[in-house]
Amino acid sequence: MLMHGRVPTLILAGLLISLATGTSAQPSIYSALNSTANATFFYSSLSDANLATVFSNTSLNLTLLVPSDAAFGALETQLNISGDLFFLPNLAPKAAPILLYHFVTPSTPSGSIPPNISSFNLAFGSSTLKVNSSVVGNSTVNSTVIRISSIGSDVNITRTDISAGNSTIHILDGVLLPFYISIGSGLSRNKDLSAINSLTNKLGNNTAFLNVLNNLNTEYTVLAPVNSGLPLSLVKNGSVVTVVSPTGNATILSSFNVGLTGSGSYRSAIHLISQILLPPTLTTVREALSLRNDTKTFISVFTSSGSSYASWLDSTSLSRSTLLVPTDTAFATLLAQYPGYTLQNLIAGSTGVSQLLDLLVIRSSTISLAGLANGITNITVNNGAVLLRANKSSSTGAVKFLSLANSANSVGSDYYIGRVESGVTVIIIDTVLLPQPFNMGADGASSLAAPSPFAMAFCSVIAAALLHAFGRQW
Repeated sequence: MLMHGRVPTLILAGLLISLATGTSAQPSIYSALNSTANATFFYSSLSDANLATVFSNTSLNLTLLVPSDAAFGALETQLNISGDLFFLPNLAPKAAPILLYHFVTPSTPSGSIPPNISSFNLAFGSSTLKVNSSVVGNSTVNSTVIRISSIGSDVNITRTDISAGNSTIHILDGVLLPFYISIGSGLSRNKDLSAINSLTNKLGNNTAFLNVLNNLNTEYTVLAPVNSGLPLSLVKNGSVVTVVSPTGNATILSSFNVGLTGSGSYRSAIHLISQILLPPTLTTVREALSLRNDTKTFISVFTSSGSSYASWLDSTSLSRSTLLVPTDTAFATLLAQYPGYTLQNLIAGSTGVSQLLDLLVIRSSTISLAGLANGITNITVNNGAVLLRANKSSSTGAVKFLSLANSANSVGSDYYIGRVESGVTVIIIDTVLLPQPFNMGADGASSLAAPSPFAMAFCSVIAAALLHAFGRQW
């Protein structure tokens, strides 16, 4: 009876011991976040990224830097993405690197952060976060401001020392980013790129170029020479001063991701390279066109018997001229407008070749895509009539050339032959610009009207498909 009577007593004692033990158990980072005000977004994101179990371990000794809910909301606008990246089951795991970037080691209360400049070691990675603890205010009232700098952002600690067992939580007013938000941001934030950043800032009049650097949706790979890779020396010989720059190959020293898409992938990349890379020195038109595989038709036309420019192809003494070079697809589109008329027919007729080349070859003027002013520029004027114009977009830098009959877009970058200011520029275009009127046939043949822009656009699609399907080579 006594033994039976003691059973409830023993059970009750065991429950009390269990409750006491449960009450005194240390909270984990994950459980502490659940009861931390203004940390709801980060708490939910850990779960959605399948990291809840990892941070439910009560033995962890870390410092967690938690962006506030408002900071995460601002990030969507800052990166031009949707917050779905952190919540949707198929996307949230891709955000894990951003979340893990906010854990440093060891647990560090605010009182243990040294004054002035120090650093936090990332718990998941080999890099560090810069910490700047400073006192602001006056002789009567002052406070300590702790600012943390990551690769892509600078944020302040707004609330400190939230206990999470062996760990400590601090609340931030921004999100720490392990990538640059734009190419321009990367150039300006990386101290090893201050020289190239200074050069780009001097292009203030080229707003289109700067827009590309700072556009959040830009998708490029940038090879950026570090400061030590930009040594330029001046060599004076009499009255001639030559700028000598490095030659040879460059080595990739480090790499950084840029931007973020709504699907969790990075938009661009910046590779820091050991020295500046210089484009090849081109001395002839042939050398410039050999860098592409889609200008064979133009070479045939340029060197035909009806061309007065055939000697230009290999000349090393050309100066102050610009060549607008249509692609092979552009010529195929033009010829498709005249059934039964072939490239050989065009080459055999001096009138058509002469008319085309006199429009495509711009004498006495070295034009560069970067050097064109935004808006409309008159290029070729004959007796007061504007035969050729350029229209440069102020937002994208894209250049469209307009003749009296049609228009063409520039394709890629331009090529310089000789000196940039006084040599020859080759600009690739996607349409054969036509004069008005235009005689397509041989000498003495009837004049064929230039096709309409709509017809040109329609046939460009057909020509491109045929060239792709049959691999036609001119």
